[in-house]
Amino acid sequence: MPDRVRYAVNVCVLLRRADRWLLDLRQHDADYGPDLIGLIGGHVEPADGPDDVLETAARRELAEETGIDLAGTALHYVASELYDGPDRRPVVTVTYAAELPSDQDPRLGGATEPGRPSWWTLAEVEQDPRCAAWVPRLMRLADAVLG
Repeated sequence: MPDRVRYAVNVCVLLRRADRWLLDLRQHDADYGPDLIGLIGGHVEPADGPDDVLETAARRELAEETGIDLAGTALHYVASELYDGPDRRPVVTVTYAAELPSDQDPRLGGATEPGRPSWWTLAEVEQDPRCAAWVPRLMRLADAVLG
């Protein structure tokens, strides 16, 4: 019997407030996409299951990276992708979108994980050479999903 391929699973969240999106400028020493503007998210962990594992992981990652608690806020599926990670291991990434509740504000620079979350418009990321190629496409999809 051939060896089965094992996949890492990531989740990301695009948060919108008015016409701006909360994105992350990745650290220069990041394993994947260093110094690029990317999405907020990370790996699914065993403690995220067993029920609603992707949504739970998305909420946890967002809280770790921005201090935002999305309990009670609907997450809307945007897209899923498959790519080779930095170690050539296949990675599945699922992206969600949500409107940031008016009573929540991110702790910019004060979260428990490294990164530099900040607010961007679609036009700003399209013009910034640090923007990862997939980000504008996902922002457009998320905008359509959220209406």
